[in-house]
Amino acid sequence: MELVISLLSSPIGQVMSFLSSHEGVVGTILGTVLGFCGSYLILWLQRRQQRHIARMQIATNLRHWMKRIAWQMYEIRNWVSSDGQGGATYSELPKFRFEKSLEQVALLEHETAMKIFKLIHEKDNANAEVEATREYQDEDEALDIFRGRSAKLWLAALAIYDRVSRLVGWLEQAFCDEEKTMMRCEVERLQELEKARAEFNKNFLADT
Repeated sequence: MELVISLLSSPIGQVMSFLSSHEGVVGTILGTVLGFCGSYLILWLQRRQQRHIARMQIATNLRHWMKRIAWQMYEIRNWVSSDGQGGATYSELPKFRFEKSLEQVALLEHETAMKIFKLIHEKDNANAEVEATREYQDEDEALDIFRGRSAKLWLAALAIYDRVSRLVGWLEQAFCDEEKTMMRCEVERLQELEKARAEFNKNFLADT
């Protein structure tokens, strides 16, 4: 008997007594909390599934764009090496498929989404630079800029693609080492050309 009285007078006993006397209120609160947790869990699972699907869409779209750029680069190199007898030239970087539905990008992690938006911005800047060079300077210099900017963006897209594809479990290599080396060489080529042009302009101005 003393043990029962001791338990009832203890903090645990007081809590149990309170819960017993307010059973209806406690049940309502508990039901509300469980309902909220259940709704949150469902939303979290839906968001996770949407993000997974968005990753697959973005990875697929990036791969499509990069394959197109690689094809253009091979065509340009063929055109240059054949003196215009084969291949083709290009002057505009294509749009990414996901530019039509940027909601896909918004579903990704913040860091990845920001990199993709930056990629779109730099692609548009590159097109504007190529167009201005064609209009106010010459076609050859515009083609050099197109090649270098295309390669730089291709490498940036590759870094994003590798990260996103790993997250969805696509571990196969989508692009060969030859393509990666070609793009790095194009970036270095443009850097050397820009350096040489800057040096020429500096000397030209010094002589005038």
